[in-house]
Amino acid sequence: MMKRSNAWVDSNRWARSARLVRALSLAAVSLALLPASQAGAVVDLDPGVTQVQFSWTEASGPVTGYFVYASVNGGSDVLLHAVPTTSSLPIEGSPGDTLSVRVIAFESTGSTGPYSNRSETVRFNAVADPAPAPEPDPQPAPEPDATTDPDPIPEPDPAPAPGAHTQTSPDFDANGSADLLVRNAATEQMRMWAMAGASIAEDRILARLGAPWEIVGNGDYDGDGTSDVLLWNRDTGRLDVWLIDDLSLVGGSLVTANLDPWQVSASGDFDGDGADDVVVFDPDSNTVAIWALMKGEVQTLLEIPAVHGPDWQILGAGDYNGDGLDDLLWSDGGQQVEVWLMDARVGVLAANDVSASKRSSWDLAGIGDFDADGRDDLVWRDSRRGTLRAWMMNGGQVTRSTSLSPGVRTSAFDVVGTGDYDGDGPDDLLLRGRIEGTLVIAFMENGQVRDTAQIDRLADEWTVGSVGSERPRSSLVDDTTSDSDSTNTGGSRRELHRR
Repeated sequence: MMKRSNAWVDSNRWARSARLVRALSLAAVSLALLPASQAGAVVDLDPGVTQVQFSWTEASGPVTGYFVYASVNGGSDVLLHAVPTTSSLPIEGSPGDTLSVRVIAFESTGSTGPYSNRSETVRFNAVADPAPAPEPDPQPAPEPDATTDPDPIPEPDPAPAPGAHTQTSPDFDANGSADLLVRNAATEQMRMWAMAGASIAEDRILARLGAPWEIVGNGDYDGDGTSDVLLWNRDTGRLDVWLIDDLSLVGGSLVTANLDPWQVSASGDFDGDGADDVVVFDPDSNTVAIWALMKGEVQTLLEIPAVHGPDWQILGAGDYNGDGLDDLLWSDGGQQVEVWLMDARVGVLAANDVSASKRSSWDLAGIGDFDADGRDDLVWRDSRRGTLRAWMMNGGQVTRSTSLSPGVRTSAFDVVGTGDYDGDGPDDLLLRGRIEGTLVIAFMENGQVRDTAQIDRLADEWTVGSVGSERPRSSLVDDTTSDSDSTNTGGSRRELHRR
């Protein structure tokens, strides 16, 4: 009988799940297995080798895939990848590092078997500089040849992970209501909250995600009606997609081994095939591209070079004209804003300037259909005063502009997500307090706040959604003034759920 893995499976789900059999020992494919007398020894790789293939015997039972954990330089195990039913994986390392791995099988409900025993430890070695050639005279030795003296490995880019600036909440159980993905930086734990209005109907652990990995997006990338998760490794540049079904991780695949020079900017369905695509942007060449990820393969649907000047960036994606295809929202970081109406099968249908009524101090806070008319709208936050303003959109035109009063002091809260959390049609706003971490949902109706409810309080180490969807909870300002508007919305507060 297998042991339970406390880090992954609760007792009720474990009792219901099929039994998984222990995955056997790992070994580097390119290396001979160590004899028993050398157990725990370190295998030195040839100088200059930066990648080694690890393989394992397959677990028996209803196996959906494997979580692959690695220990670098004897440190604690961190999750590197979730892979489908394959029995090998190439892993890269840096010169001087040691690496060992373990795997654990999982099945479709998210239940897991026990950890495999640990692989041999391998050490990555740098190419040694050639010794200087002897000289018959006391002249200095010649410089090493450039072909045998590789450039040093660059340090990881300390910049924030490339991700969309706004975050639409996912639907992990395909019930028509938006859910939440939360992550604890201290424990590296990722959890999925299935939402029913302001109540957490179900709380499930998705995985542990090591520090190099960042969440850079979510969307239904395989077209099955359930949201999936897009992950980027800031150390290696690797981009992976994790496939979710009914609040369980059921598989994953590599998107690209190195995202550089691209940055993930948004996700959406730009070709009308029912599956979300990924928008990537190269800031060096100002090129935008749209990638389809169906069946684990990357297909470039559209690529447009030199689209804007260096200050412009993609703020997010949404269907602003209601044609069933997502469009792109651009900004120059100041007052200039453009909406690109898209069809990836054709190109950019129209580029509309919507800058006339935007102030330079406004930052995009959220995208969603807040009046349930089939067209996505925009919510802005004034960075000086913390006030919120909603734009109801029709293509490239703002049909109505109204200030929002979500029943909380908006200067002390940030919008960290949008989605239809109660399943009534309009998208709602998810806000988080900068001091106590209080999560609040502002339920929307006809572009106005209908009601407000508190969900939970999250400590500082917890984040909600993708990278870039939260701002540091600091530098509070007084909300002493408000914008004049065509409609002044109000909301009452009802506390439904506190954990």
